[in-house]
Amino acid sequence: MQNQKSSLIVVSNRLPISIFNKEDHWEVKPSTGGLASALTGVKKQIDFTWIGWAGASFLQSQEESIKKELKKRKLVPIFINREQEEHFYHTFCNSILWPLFHYFTDHITHSCDSWKFYEEVNQLFADEILKQADKNATVWVHDFHLMLLPALLRQKRPDLKIGFFLHIPFPSSEIYRMFPKRESLLRGVLGSDYISFHTSDYARHFRLACLRILGSDSNADGVTYHGRRVGVGVNPIGMDITSFDNVLSDENYIEYIQEIKQRYKNHQVILGVERLDYTKGISLKLQAFERFLEKNPEFIGKVVLLQIIVPSRHDSLEYQRHRSEIEKAISRINGKYSKPGFIPVQYIYRNLPMDELIALYCLADVCVVASLRDGMNLVAQEFVYCASRSPFAGVLLLSEFAGVSHHLPHATLINPLDIESVADHLKKALNMPLIERKNKIDKMADSIAALDSPIWAKKFLDKLKVVAKRNESLNQNYSLSSQKRRKLLDSFIESKHRKIILDYDGTLREITSLPMKATPTDKILILLTELSTLKNTEVHIVSGRDAKTLGVWLGHLPLHLSAEHGYKYKLPNQDWQTLREFDLSWAPYVSELLNKAVEEVPGTFLETKESSLCWHYRLSDLDYGQWRAKELYTSLIHDLANLPVEIVPGKKVIEIRAQGISKGKYVDHILKTSHKEDFILSRTEGFENFVKEIKKLDKGLQKDWKNSDKLEEENFELKEYNKELKKDNERLKELNQACMEKIIVLKGNWRE
Repeated sequence: MQNQKSSLIVVSNRLPISIFNKEDHWEVKPSTGGLASALTGVKKQIDFTWIGWAGASFLQSQEESIKKELKKRKLVPIFINREQEEHFYHTFCNSILWPLFHYFTDHITHSCDSWKFYEEVNQLFADEILKQADKNATVWVHDFHLMLLPALLRQKRPDLKIGFFLHIPFPSSEIYRMFPKRESLLRGVLGSDYISFHTSDYARHFRLACLRILGSDSNADGVTYHGRRVGVGVNPIGMDITSFDNVLSDENYIEYIQEIKQRYKNHQVILGVERLDYTKGISLKLQAFERFLEKNPEFIGKVVLLQIIVPSRHDSLEYQRHRSEIEKAISRINGKYSKPGFIPVQYIYRNLPMDELIALYCLADVCVVASLRDGMNLVAQEFVYCASRSPFAGVLLLSEFAGVSHHLPHATLINPLDIESVADHLKKALNMPLIERKNKIDKMADSIAALDSPIWAKKFLDKLKVVAKRNESLNQNYSLSSQKRRKLLDSFIESKHRKIILDYDGTLREITSLPMKATPTDKILILLTELSTLKNTEVHIVSGRDAKTLGVWLGHLPLHLSAEHGYKYKLPNQDWQTLREFDLSWAPYVSELLNKAVEEVPGTFLETKESSLCWHYRLSDLDYGQWRAKELYTSLIHDLANLPVEIVPGKKVIEIRAQGISKGKYVDHILKTSHKEDFILSRTEGFENFVKEIKKLDKGLQKDWKNSDKLEEENFELKEYNKELKKDNERLKELNQACMEKIIVLKGNWRE
C-alpha cells in the first residue's frame, strides 16, 4: 500500500516517544525534553507528520512492526545503527556541536571520523522526507542535529517550503569559526527558505558567520545566498500553556498544593529544576547557596534548596563525572549545615511527573535558573506561569545567559559566575514582600502567554510561508518550459551575429568574503570557452575587477574583457587599451583618507586599481562596519566634492573612481563600433543603471530595446537589442522573456 503524502512535516532528531518491546506488542511512552514538550503541544492544534529517530537501535526484522505502530500516531521513525548512533549522536552532536554552540570549547571531543556519519544520518532523514512529502509540502527542520538537511532537500525538491529552527544558542562568529566544517553547516542550513532563532543575538551571530565565512551579504531579516533571499528571524519558543492549565484548573489540585505547602510550613523553599548538563550551572548554584548560608546563618534550619535533576546522557563518562561532582557538593553542604529534622539540600535525581512538578513550581518561594548558556529555558517560563496561579507567588532568579532573559525583564537577573552576588540576591528574594513578588510575577506571566508553543509555531509557519512565496517567485525563473526553450534555441540559431555580455562578480561567480577568493572554477572556464568559440558569437566580460586580475584569470580565453568598469578593455589575443584618458591626480589624497579608515575599522582593507580605490568592509563587525561605512560615505561626499571622482557604494564596499567611468559607456562603445548583431544577451550586476546610461548616450542610434520585468531582490534587467527583426514585435517579446529565463538557468549552472 502506497504511503499517503504529507503537506506539513516536522523533523527533529528524536521522536517524542520511547518505545519498548513487550512480549506481544510495542509499548510506546511519551518522552521528556523542551523540544518534545513544545512540539507535542503544537501537535494538538496543528496536524503534521513527525519524522525522527526512534531513540534506540532495533533489529531489522523489528522495523516494519515499529513503523506500523507509530504510523497510528503520525510518527515516522528513522532507524540508525549502533555505529551511526555512536559517531553521529554521541560524538558529533553531543561532544562537538553541543559544547561549541554553548561556548564550552574545552569540552569538545575532536574527531576526524564523525563528520561522515553526520552526513550519512542527515541523508537518511532526507531520503525519508522525500518519500513522505507531498508536492509543495512544508518541511520544518529542528535543531543542530540536522543542519545539512535543508540543502539536501533543496537540491532534490526545490518545490518544498523549508524552515529551520535552532533550539540552542548560535555562538559568536569568533567561536563558530573554530569548527573545521563551518562552511558545510552554514551552506546546509542556507538551503532553507526561513531560518529562525530564539533571540536577536543568535540571529546576528548567524548572519555575521555567513558574512565572514561565506561572504554572504545580509541585513536584519535575511541572507543573500546563491541568488536566493533566505529569511532570518527571531521566534522565541514557549511552553505548552494548555497542558498546564488542564492541571492547574482542577480544584482538587489546588488542595494538593496546599497539602505540600504544609510539609514545608516551617521552611522557605528554593527550587532548582535542571536536566543533567554542564551548561546548566548547577554546581555554581550550589556554591551560591552554600555561601548564602555562610553569610546568613539565621536562615539555617529555615530555608531548603530542593534540587531536581532530570537524568541525561547516561552513557557519557563526562556526564557521570559531572553528576558525581554535584552530589559531592550536596553532601558537603548537608554535612556542614544539617540539623536534626533539617537537611538544607533535598536532592531528587529522576524525571518528575507533570503534576508533581507543577506543585513544586507553585509552592516555591524562589526558583533559581543558573544556566551558563541556554537557548531559551522552559523551566523559567513554567515557573512564572505556575507562580502566577499560586497564592505564594515565588521570585525568579534568572541567569542573564539564558535566552528567555530577553523576554522576562521583571525577573531578577543574575550572573551565575558571581557567587557573592547570587548569594545576596537569594537573601533579597527570600525577604521580598508578597505584594512585590505578586506584581513581578503577574507582569512576566503576560509575556509567557505570548510565547505559548502553538502561537510560536503558527508565527513561524506564517513567516515561512511568506518568505517561501518570495523565493518561489524567483525560483520560477530558473525553469524553462520546453516551448520557450525551443523558441530561444531557434532564435539563437537563426541570428547571424550574437553578443553575450556578462558581469563577473555576482553573475559568473558568487560574492566571496575576500575578492581574490573568487577565482573562476573549472565549470566557469569550460562554459566561457564553449560560448566564446561559437561561430559569430562574441562574449564580453564587463567587470569592476582590475586588468591584471582579469588577465590572469580569463586572458587566455578568446574573450572581450573590460576591467575597472570600462576604464580598460582588451580584445582577444591583444593588449589592454584605455577607453579614454581620465584625471587621476586625486588618487594619492583619496588613498590617504581610505588608509586611515582601514586603520580605524578592524577587518577592512583597501583595494587599489588604476582608476579607482575600493574600501572593503565585508569582514568587519556587522553593525560597527555598516555604521562606519555610512559615516565614511557622508564625509567623502563632503571632502571630495570638488574633485573629478564618483563615490559609489556597493555590497560591503565603497568605491571612489574617476569621473565618467561606467560599464554602460563601455557597452555603448562596443555597440557603436559594431552594427551587425541581431541577438544581444546581457546579465550584469547593476544592469538597470547600466542600461539607463546607454539610453542617454545612444540618442543618435535607432536601436530597439525591449524591457523585461525587474526581478525582486535582484539588480537584474535584460535588454533585447534588435536591428534586423524590428517588424516581428511579438516574437521579440517572447524571445526576451525566454532569454531572461535561460540566462538565469545558466547562472545557476555556473556556480558550484
